[in-house]
Order: sequence, then C-alpha cells, then structure tokens
Amino acid sequence: MSDNVRLDRRVRRTRFAVQEALIGLMVEKDFDAITVADIVERADIVRSTFYMHYADKEDVLRQGVEYVRAWVEHNTPRGLRFGFSEPLYRHTCDIRPTLRAVAGRQSWTLMQALFVRALGDLIRDDLLRTQAHADEITIETLVHVVSAAWFSVLTWSLQSERDIDAEEMDRLFRTFALPGVDAVLSAARR
Repeated sequence: MSDNVRLDRRVRRTRFAVQEALIGLMVEKDFDAITVADIVERADIVRSTFYMHYADKEDVLRQGVEYVRAWVEHNTPRGLRFGFSEPLYRHTCDIRPTLRAVAGRQSWTLMQALFVRALGDLIRDDLLRTQAHADEITIETLVHVVSAAWFSVLTWSLQSERDIDAEEMDRLFRTFALPGVDAVLSAARR
C-alpha cells in the first residue's frame, strides 16, 4: 500500500472525526460556545492536526456543507429540474435527529445560512443550465424564492410530529415551486 493511500485514509478519518465532533457539540450547545479545544478533544486529535485541515470552527462547518453539496451534485439525476431536491431531502432525513436538536439553537442560524448559500448555488446552476434566455435578475430572484421554498418544507418537516419521508418532501416542494418557476420564466420570455 502506498504512502499516499494511507495518508488519504488518515486525512479522511481525521476530517470525519472533526466533523462528527463539531456536530455532536452543536447538539449539546450553541456554536458560539464551542471552542477549537472542545472540537479537538472530542475528535481525539491534537490542535496542530486540526489547523492542518481547518482555519477555524467556521471552516469545519463550511467544509461540511460543501461536502454535502458535492455529494448531492454527484447523486442528482440529470435532466430533472431541481433534481438535487430529493437526494438532499434524503440526506436530511438520515440526519433528522441531529437537525431537530440543532434547530432550536443559535447554531441553526449559521447552519441555515451556509446551507441556503449552497442550496442557492445548486438552484442557480440548474437554472443557468436549462434557462439560458433568463436574465440575471430573474435567475437571482428564482434562486431566492426556490431556496426559501425548499428550506421551508425542510423546516416544516423537522417541526412535524411525524417523520415525513424524502419523497413526500420532494413532492411538496415541487408542487409549490415548479408552477411559480414556470410562470416567472414564461413572463421573462415575453
């Protein structure tokens, strides 16, 4: 086995341990109260190892969101408008207990802002790929409205007393979002 493969595994294990440590801490306390010392202790690594991979605790969160975004892009069916929706809802269902625990904390606001930005990038990419005729204002307005709709369905599902599955969330999102998107794009063509 080459040193590169061993190193890659070590890097992946370290990053996973740090991500898991931060998520576990966010369930227990607000993001502002979490320190790098808390993270390295929970991840069972030394501080210098942490700084080899991350600039600060916010960077851990940003990279975690980017990892999820890359995973969603890889698992998005092609040719389906907003095809990222169901895979992303599926991921949120997998981590629902954690999201519910964090939703009541200050950490949720930061997570939501990072998540909405990544979601906006997915929506923008989708629209630019399929709606080349649309102007920038139309695209950016749709990005804002569609991401709000997607996130609203997620928030509602987290507050629901029953566990709503990814397929139902995706169906609801599509029912709300697609007619409005079509109407805006149709009006923009005129």
